[in-house]
Amino acid sequence: MQRLLIFLITLFNYMAIAQALDDDVTIMHFSEADGFSQTIVNQAIQDSLGYVWLATWDGLNRYDGYRFENYKMRPGDGSPLRTNRFGTIRQLPDGNIECTTTDSLFFIFDRQTATFRAATGDYRRRPRLQKVDSATATRIGSLPEFAGVYANILLVDRQGGIWVDTHSGLYRVWFAKRPLIPTKFGNQSEEEVRAFHTDRQGRTWVADKNGYVRLISADRSQSCFLTLDGRLTEHPTAFGESVYCIYEDSRARVWLGCKPGGLVRLSPRLYGGYDVKRYRHDPADANSLGSDNIYDLAEDASGHLWIAAYDGGLNMLDGDRFLNSRNQRERWPSAKVRVLHITEDQVLVVGTLQGLFTASIEYPIERMHFHHNHRDAHDASSLGYDWVTDLQPVGHDTLAIATSGGGLCLADSRRLLTDTIRFRTLTTRDGLASDICQSMFYDDGQKVLFVVSQAAISCLSLHDNTVTNLLRGTLGEHFNLLDCKPAKTADGHFLFGTTQGVLDIAPDDMEKSQRCPPIVFDCPNVIRLSPDERRLTIRFAALDFNKRVPITYAYRIDGMGDQWTYITDNSITLPDIPPSTLQLHLRSTNGDGAWADNERILTIHRRAAFHETPFAWMLYGLLLTLLVVAVVKTVLYIRRLRHEIRDIRLTSNQRMEVMAERIRELLSIKEPVKPVETVGDIEDEGDRQFADSVRTFVREHISDATLSVQDIARAVGVSRTVLFARMKSVFDTSPANYVLNQRIAYAKSLLQHPGAYIADVAYRSGFSDPKYFSRCFKKLVGQTPTDYQKCDR
Repeated sequence: MQRLLIFLITLFNYMAIAQALDDDVTIMHFSEADGFSQTIVNQAIQDSLGYVWLATWDGLNRYDGYRFENYKMRPGDGSPLRTNRFGTIRQLPDGNIECTTTDSLFFIFDRQTATFRAATGDYRRRPRLQKVDSATATRIGSLPEFAGVYANILLVDRQGGIWVDTHSGLYRVWFAKRPLIPTKFGNQSEEEVRAFHTDRQGRTWVADKNGYVRLISADRSQSCFLTLDGRLTEHPTAFGESVYCIYEDSRARVWLGCKPGGLVRLSPRLYGGYDVKRYRHDPADANSLGSDNIYDLAEDASGHLWIAAYDGGLNMLDGDRFLNSRNQRERWPSAKVRVLHITEDQVLVVGTLQGLFTASIEYPIERMHFHHNHRDAHDASSLGYDWVTDLQPVGHDTLAIATSGGGLCLADSRRLLTDTIRFRTLTTRDGLASDICQSMFYDDGQKVLFVVSQAAISCLSLHDNTVTNLLRGTLGEHFNLLDCKPAKTADGHFLFGTTQGVLDIAPDDMEKSQRCPPIVFDCPNVIRLSPDERRLTIRFAALDFNKRVPITYAYRIDGMGDQWTYITDNSITLPDIPPSTLQLHLRSTNGDGAWADNERILTIHRRAAFHETPFAWMLYGLLLTLLVVAVVKTVLYIRRLRHEIRDIRLTSNQRMEVMAERIRELLSIKEPVKPVETVGDIEDEGDRQFADSVRTFVREHISDATLSVQDIARAVGVSRTVLFARMKSVFDTSPANYVLNQRIAYAKSLLQHPGAYIADVAYRSGFSDPKYFSRCFKKLVGQTPTDYQKCDR
């Protein structure tokens, strides 16, 4: 029995070691650069949210997949801690962390306030340490990094990550599936796959840049090589040309587009193999192939073959001659042609390095008219980039256009015959791994469009318009994806061309990862800001520690647009928050690059300052309205003044003074006191009568303190404005200043009487205030009434 037990234990350990060797091992080492404060760790736990907490000899550490936060006593913070050496930790039902220090004291770490307080009552319980099974210990011990050294397994987190404390620091070990890598059939240092094709027999054709063309049977049990003379051999034999595209026409002939070998036609022989016919470019023959660099082929409903001859433009094979821009087809695209597609409605779509060309295929061929679409920097619905790399029909009414720098463009395949096609462009902002899209493949069964870039495969799901990216962590290192069009084999595998052979991905590997990491915020779910707090930085994390690729986040704010913004940083800075209640929606991918159903909502409420309230805006609006009304009234008033004084003889300066005096009167601005010169003989009869009328009326009412300009205007039978103008013309002063001078003159005569009182003189002269009378008197006479009275005596 004992021997059997030993045998089972040994077998179990052997299986654990074998599994460890078969899996891909990721080992993360944490140091001060990650915020980790101390290499001596006494205990580790994972809380209900997914954070990992570590009790170290330099405080309590929390890990969110990006960095460590360190909580401990600091100078002057009022903490009850007496040491930063923590012993044990556990999570309480309310989410807070109970911890003990090495001096055997219990404390509670409050997660809301990030502070410590002394623990009392039922909280004072020693936590249980997690026990690690022998299989886990064996797997860790089998790794060279931990062989023969002290290794204390602290925690196995919920994603299978093993946290190991050693004398050289803290590690997290993760056993995962090995990344997807390509395979080569030969031993060349590089094997650039340039073309795939699945023929009617289910065979897969694979062509590489080394000049080999392989045919693999549908069940993958057999493979053979195509020779230059059309034979099929099991021995690795080079075809001799670098094949860039493979096409099978309606007559079961296979066409190979080579670079720089021109066009090759393979006609099936009765007993196997192919008859080979070659077409080459001849500069002396205008009816020959436009170029020996062939990138793509397509056949129309009439059986004519269309050729993308790259630097030879668009070509069509008509019998044994080629139609192109060299032989009376000047309107055909002559730019570098990369890719072709013919729709069900027989619309020819040509992708070039100068944009997209479209034309309805018509015969005679001279009737064809090409439309040209290219990037317009001021039109977001134009082509995203002029360098078109691939074309792919998606469903029945959509055409996908891959560009080398402008992302992926989608167009209605029923509306292609126009120079203003409306495109919907998807870029890295919408979740694509790269804006340089090299090639595409559409799987109608999964309703997924695969978009190939140099280091990633973006999978666009048409069910929910989400993008899942297979990046370096999933695909492996040391190779790049190429621009050859992917293919799907008879058994459902997907083939992608790389610099190191064929990347063969099984359907299960292309399925969307179901891991759903929770998103946690470094703040409460509801944030309340004061009026002065306009800027806010929010930190968050999707707690996926098994990250093969960086996590991508998408966020949007209700009321500020429905478009999602895509970022790879785990923080958002809102620079100018309006006074309102905002809801921030946040979601993320998981560590495999697949979008997860983990949307979180954060509410942000900011109180409004006074100038941001509706009452303030109403007040500002009212003040602005009053200002506008005042300006309009002033302008109209000035116009009326100009109209009323236009017939009165005044110099330009006098006119300006009249208008200024009227405006001062309108705005209740006191007129400065000025002496009035004595008026001599007046030649004009009208002016003389006007002057006499004014003198007589003012003299008769000199003691009336309520005498106004309106009274004088009414007495002489003119308007106030005309009165101002004629007073300026005749007396060179304003009505008010004239009355003031007359009152002072009358006061001087009264002061000549012995025993006259100053106040009595002021009242009799029409002043209601003796002090104002004295100021005006001194202004005009040069001395006070008292001094004048003394001098007169």
